[in-house]
Amino acid sequence: MLNIARSLVMLMIVIIGTAGCTPSSPERLYLEGLIAMSDKEGAKPDYERAFGLFRDAARRGHSQSQYNLGVMYLSGIGVEKDTKQAFSWFHKAAEQGVAEAQYNVAVAYSEGQDVQRDEGQAVMWLRKAADQEFAKAQVLLGTRYGEGLGVEKDDEQAMFWFKKASEHGDAAAQALIGVRYYHGMGAPKDLVVAKTWFEKSAVQGNALGQLWLGILYYFGEGVEKDYQQAFSWISKAAAQGEAQAQFTLGVMYSNGEGVQQDHKQAQSWYLKSAMQGNIKAQGNLGSMYQHGTGIERDSRQALLWYRKGAIKGDVLAQKSLAAMYEKGEGIPQDYAQSYAWYAVAAASGDSLATKERDRVAARLTPDQLISAQALATRYFEQAKP
Repeated sequence: MLNIARSLVMLMIVIIGTAGCTPSSPERLYLEGLIAMSDKEGAKPDYERAFGLFRDAARRGHSQSQYNLGVMYLSGIGVEKDTKQAFSWFHKAAEQGVAEAQYNVAVAYSEGQDVQRDEGQAVMWLRKAADQEFAKAQVLLGTRYGEGLGVEKDDEQAMFWFKKASEHGDAAAQALIGVRYYHGMGAPKDLVVAKTWFEKSAVQGNALGQLWLGILYYFGEGVEKDYQQAFSWISKAAAQGEAQAQFTLGVMYSNGEGVQQDHKQAQSWYLKSAMQGNIKAQGNLGSMYQHGTGIERDSRQALLWYRKGAIKGDVLAQKSLAAMYEKGEGIPQDYAQSYAWYAVAAASGDSLATKERDRVAARLTPDQLISAQALATRYFEQAKP
C-alpha cells in the first residue's frame, strides 16, 4: 500500500506552508490533515480528524487529498473500510494526474476490484503512471509486456520498462532484469550480468533477487558453485515467505547441502512451501510421509500431499499416487485409480508411467478399462496448468 507522507521534514514544510493559505482553502485543509496524522509532541495521530479534513479538500477538487482519502478508505484508517469508495476517490485523483492513484486504478481494473475487469483500462492507467516515472507502474507494465497481458507480448518492451524502474533503484525491477538476462529474454543470455542484477536486488532485501542469487551459487552458474552462499541467500528469501525458496531450502536440508542434513527442517520448509501451493514441495512432502524419511511414516498424509501435487500436474506425485493405489497402501487397492494416474503421467511423456499404465491395464476387465480411461480423461483435464 502507498503511504501518506508524514515525515518530520514534511511537517516542517507543512507548518511553514500554511502561512500562505487561506483558512478554508483546499490546500490548507490538506496540510492540516497531514498534521493531524502526525505524531506531534507525544500526541497520537487523529485519523478521524485527518479524514474529515482530506474529505473536505477532496470534495473541492484537491487531487492529493482525493488520493489520501482513497488510501484511508482502502485501509480503514479514520473511517470504515470501503473499497468502492476507495476506488472512486483513486479514480478522481488519477484523472487529475496523481501517479500513485493511477497505479491503484490500474490494479483495480486488472484484478476486477469493485469494477469490471478491464485489461485495456489497466494498461492505459499503468502507462500514465509509468510515464510519470512511477516505478511500481513501470514494473507492472513491464510484467504485462513479458506475459502478454492486455498487450502483445514483447520481451524488449518488458526489459525497457524494467530498466526504467531500475533507474529509481526498484529492487523488484532489478531482480526481473536479472531473470531476463538469465533466460536471454529481451537481452542476450548473460549469467554474469544476471548475477550483477540479482546482487543489486538481493542486498535491498528483495526475495526474488535473493532466491535467484542463491540458485546461481547452488548450480554454479556464472559463479563458482558454493552451497554455503546458496544456503545463505535462499534462507533469506525463504524467511520472507518465497515459496520456491522454501522448497529449495527443504531440498538443501534434505541433502545436507550448505548445511547439516536435517530431515525435520526439510519437512518444515517443504510444508511452508506446500501450503502456498508449490507442487514440488507437495510431492516431496508426500514422499517423506510415505517412506518415513526423518518423520513418522503416515500413508494418509502421503496420499493427501501426493493428491494435491498430482491434481496440479506434478508427474512424480501422479506416479507415486498411482503406485499407492495399486498396492493399496493406506487406501483400498484400486487398479482403476492406479491406471488413471499412470495414464495422466504418461500423457506428459513419461516413459516409465506409460509402461506402468499398460501393465496395470492388464489387470482390468474391458468394462473396467473403459471406466478407468474416462477417469484418466477427467483427471487430465483437472491437471492442465
